[in-house]
Amino acid sequence: MIGSPLTDLQRRSNSLPSTRDMSVGYPRLTEFTEQWARFADLTRHLDQPTSREEVVEQLRITVAQLLGLPPNLQQAITFSGSIALERTIGALVPPDRETVVTVPGFDSIYSFVRQASGRHPIFLESDPFGDRSSQVQRIQETITASVGAVILVSPNNPTGLTLSPAELRSIAETCSNTDTVLIVDHCFALVDPWDYLSGSVFDMGETCRWAGLWDSSKTVELLGEKFGMISGSQREMQMIEEKIGEIQLDLPLGSLAIIRAELSSLTMDNGLAEHNRLVRENYTTLSATCAELELGINRPDAGSFALVEVGKAGLSPRQLFERLAIEGLITVVPAEVLYPVGWRRKADFVRVSLMRPRELVGEFCEALRGLL
Repeated sequence: MIGSPLTDLQRRSNSLPSTRDMSVGYPRLTEFTEQWARFADLTRHLDQPTSREEVVEQLRITVAQLLGLPPNLQQAITFSGSIALERTIGALVPPDRETVVTVPGFDSIYSFVRQASGRHPIFLESDPFGDRSSQVQRIQETITASVGAVILVSPNNPTGLTLSPAELRSIAETCSNTDTVLIVDHCFALVDPWDYLSGSVFDMGETCRWAGLWDSSKTVELLGEKFGMISGSQREMQMIEEKIGEIQLDLPLGSLAIIRAELSSLTMDNGLAEHNRLVRENYTTLSATCAELELGINRPDAGSFALVEVGKAGLSPRQLFERLAIEGLITVVPAEVLYPVGWRRKADFVRVSLMRPRELVGEFCEALRGLL
């Protein structure tokens, strides 16, 4: 994304010599040589597909099982979560009404809304260190007759705020009362280290106009092989598929089969449980270090991030980012790139990925001790 502060920061981080990445929520737990070996092993053991339709149908069944989707729910598959999100927002965000987006979050969403509607979103701040119940209530209060779309990420990136079934249904009912479309990105839905009971927009039926997305890249790690999945209520799904059809190229048959095989193996080989166990253990280690250094840390409902509050340490998030990268050779994300430019946020923090090897999290904790 051109002009994205988060993307620009990650590009800069990648150019730094010898740094270890704790900034993004992808698994990235293995070296490229290991990923190649896994890729080759999957390729050797794949059954020869008889047709594209067969492979796509198998992939849809696997995703439905993973996410607990209702039977016969229509799904569209596209190249990535970013394309799925851009096409969905482009199809459903109305140009004559406002769009509500929560912050902090993906800055790509902000630009997709502007591109689709010609309007800046209405930003609704979610305080990472505040009371969750009041934040859910504020989402509902913001949905008025002037709002045509609400875009949520659950679990939120980066706060981990996760809507329960009752909370999500209540928001959906509020949207129905104002003819507002509800768009929910469930990209981190399978990262649930504390077994939080989360709501799924895929269960909304005809409660309101809705669309839901999921992205394989937050779970599968195979040399960039990924896809995005979209479902929605009947009318919205038709609009989305028309938008996808403007640019859609078929994903390579081999990629679809390989990703499907890896997703299947995650459930059969207890891989998802291992992901969640790793996040839980890394959070325990990091929170103990924060308590020792008298730093704040949020307690996410789910997802793969923790936010370390650094204001009391006398460093800005950007300063800590710079020192960690140069002195500790570790990259994180400073708070300011997760908010609209110029936003006066309530807390100073850095975002830390917990989907990382345990030894790297230990090194990060030692770097914090050395800097603070």
